[in-house]
Amino acid sequence: MNTQETDAVDLSDVVAPEAERDVKEVYEVGYHILPTVAEDALESEVNKVTDLLKKLDADFVGERFPAKVQLAYGIETKIDGSRRTFDSAYFGWVAFELKPSALSKIEDTLKSHENILRYVVIKTSRDAVAATMADPGLDVGSPKREEEEVSAEVSDEELDEALENIEDEKQV
Repeated sequence: MNTQETDAVDLSDVVAPEAERDVKEVYEVGYHILPTVAEDALESEVNKVTDLLKKLDADFVGERFPAKVQLAYGIETKIDGSRRTFDSAYFGWVAFELKPSALSKIEDTLKSHENILRYVVIKTSRDAVAATMADPGLDVGSPKREEEEVSAEVSDEELDEALENIEDEKQV
C-alpha cells in the first residue's frame, strides 16, 4: 500500500466549511410540560421557549399550543427533591429556522427548565411542518375525527370473491 494514498483523504463531505455550518436549518422542538402547571400559566411557559428562540434569531415556521395528553407510559422526574411519576402532560411543539451552532443553547435551556418534563429537538423541513399544520387530524388539542361507519348489503358472491382474494394474497 502506498502511504501517499492514505495521506490524501478528502474530508469535504465529512467536515463542512464554517460558512456552511451556520446556514439556517429547519428544526422542531416537541415538549411535554408538567401537568401540575395550571392551564392559565401555559402561555407563560410556552413564552419561555419562544422567547429563547427569538433571542437566538430564529425564524418561526409553525407552532401548536400545548394540549393535555395521556402519555403512553409514566415518566419519572425529580421535583423538589422527590421522585414523581406522571402519566399525562401538556404536549406542544414549535418549528423554526435556526443556525445549527445555536442548538446547544436551546438544549441547555430546555434541560434546565423546571416545568418541562421532556423534550426532543429534531431536524425537519418547511414542507413537513406545512403538512402537519394543514392536517387537523394531527392536532393533539382537537378531538380526532371519527369516520362514519358505512354499512351496505353484500351479496354472497361478492363475499366469496373477497375471501378468495384474501387467500390468494396469503399464498403470494
